[in-house]
Amino acid sequence: MFIVSLYLCFAEVYNSDDKNKKEKYNMNILAVDTTTKKAQVAIKKDSDIFIKEIDNEITHSEKLLPLIDEVLKDSNLTLKDIALFSCVLGPGSFTGVRIAIATIKA
Repeated sequence: MFIVSLYLCFAEVYNSDDKNKKEKYNMNILAVDTTTKKAQVAIKKDSDIFIKEIDNEITHSEKLLPLIDEVLKDSNLTLKDIALFSCVLGPGSFTGVRIAIATIKA
């Protein structure tokens, strides 16, 4: 089971203006996990989850953007359609965390 998919399965955003009425928003979420040997990218689109991974810790920085592009194509989304970007902050490789954060910020 992917760490990323766990975050996406439970990610929900509610309108907090009215405390008595909570309206659920559907949003597209892109999540990245580069803290382990497997780099994982996932997108939550409505109730669907699209996941891609590579199993080579040496090339996370080189393979992450093409991996994100593959998941975007599989989900028929573009970066403009993504409402929330997230990444796993650990435990794991500190360099992997920096790769994920730098990619998400770009």
